[in-house]
Amino acid sequence: MLRAVRTAPLYVLLVLALLFAAIAMIRGPIPPQATNLTTVVFLGDSITQGQHTDDFTQDYTWQTVLGLRAKSARNAQQYLFDGVGGATVGAFLGHLQALNLHPSSAQLIVVELGTNDYLNNVPPATVEQNYTALLLYLAANNPVARLVALTVWGDPVAESAYNSAIAQAAATWTGVGGRAIVDLGPLFLNPLNHWPTGDTFHPNDAGQTAIAQAVLAAVPNTGPSTP
Repeated sequence: MLRAVRTAPLYVLLVLALLFAAIAMIRGPIPPQATNLTTVVFLGDSITQGQHTDDFTQDYTWQTVLGLRAKSARNAQQYLFDGVGGATVGAFLGHLQALNLHPSSAQLIVVELGTNDYLNNVPPATVEQNYTALLLYLAANNPVARLVALTVWGDPVAESAYNSAIAQAAATWTGVGGRAIVDLGPLFLNPLNHWPTGDTFHPNDAGQTAIAQAVLAAVPNTGPSTP
């Protein structure tokens, strides 16, 4: 024997729909969930290499690792520092390819390159081309990573074409974590971020600290303060 199927009147369905909508409005949107940056990669030139600091604890790379861990014990459990003094963007890509290095499974990649391109008068168009190729190389094994691209360490007006090249290349990044540009120009212009004598170009300990703080500011929502 067939049973009759009882359906709710249309006005009942309408009331239920309005009720659920009201509940959703009260609750509001779901806040973004914290992302654990378990593996962090730093790639760059002599600044990433940590030249001209008192010791490695002053390097922006190590200070960034400590800053990430302060946000969550899950952050920066694994990290890679690869700094090649004097490297242009193209030379650094060649360095990775020649040694068959493929940084992988990172949640955060910090790239600090372009300064030596400016110092060696590499055409900005070439910088953009090489930077784009570098990011394509990195994206293959880091599909979820957030990219933090640092601009040239130098006068932002004099090097604006190079910073534009970096920004244009960074816009091609396909990692799910998105991208951010950190402008080092204002930090370079601060005399307190340079040694008063000797090598007055590279960042001193205070300059490295300033870079680390800028990088951390470009990595929002990096997990809770407890493990």
